[in-house]
Amino acid sequence: MTEEIAVLTRQMEILASLIFLGFFGQKAKLLTDENIENFPSIVTRFILPFMLLTSVGGGGSREQLFGMWKFFLCTVFMLSLALLIGFCVSRVIGLKQPTKNMHILVTALGNGGFIGIPLVAVIFPETSGLAIAVFALVEATIYWVVGPAVADTSSKGINLKNLATPMTISIGIGLLLVILNINLEGNVLWDTMVNVGATTKYFAAIYIGLDFGRKGFKVLFAKPKVFIAMPFKLLVFPIITYLLFGKTGILYGDQLIMLVILTGTPTGMAVPLLAKQANSDEAYATAGTMVCTLLCIVTLPFVMWLTTHL
Repeated sequence: MTEEIAVLTRQMEILASLIFLGFFGQKAKLLTDENIENFPSIVTRFILPFMLLTSVGGGGSREQLFGMWKFFLCTVFMLSLALLIGFCVSRVIGLKQPTKNMHILVTALGNGGFIGIPLVAVIFPETSGLAIAVFALVEATIYWVVGPAVADTSSKGINLKNLATPMTISIGIGLLLVILNINLEGNVLWDTMVNVGATTKYFAAIYIGLDFGRKGFKVLFAKPKVFIAMPFKLLVFPIITYLLFGKTGILYGDQLIMLVILTGTPTGMAVPLLAKQANSDEAYATAGTMVCTLLCIVTLPFVMWLTTHL
């Protein structure tokens, strides 16, 4: 565990540096708002799918894939629990619509794509592929099927068509390669996609800094009640994950640590997008995303350290 903490801490230092560079780049007017708006699309539709495809497709055997059922159930349980806790807390603190539903999403939806998955891929390059696939599929379902239904109070239900994204398609192709026992390592196209996918964390972190730069730090305090979501998102959920699944022996080793990291990521960058699409409280979603993203630089290493002493 000590080695993983050291690697994670170093990665968070790199993340902080990249966020600063992005922030500086925006303040120096190196990129226009239009350029910045295109950043997340480039990452989620092009670069991240390459990382998911190559991580999953080269990440294990059929036997290992079928052995991921415990990790799958634990992931579903934790993300569902996060939604439930977000709902309960929003009622306790007396939030009204549409802020109430945005608080649920700020509390429950993490940043697996931009932060959690790239971190896990770096810390566990040999064993993370299938765990990434399982978590990403569950998180994508919550994000793009459940998320819009929660964000839009007038929604008539869920839309499974939202699951058809470049990320989920790339995961599906990767899983098919595993099932068919096809190994493409050494192929020049595959190796190129591996290298392109490895840049995910750099582009994602720079975008976070660019976004901070154009929105300004004043948005952090525009919605003070959003700070109530922070301890749940960044501390409570990963600690529950460790105690519930680690102390009982349901998960152990790399799988346990990976799920702790993935459940401790900050609010996802797509939550404000969900709010905007639903004409909901975008300011609340933006504040929650920014607060949690800044604090995760400290909380993720702290949670990893804390779990070694529990």
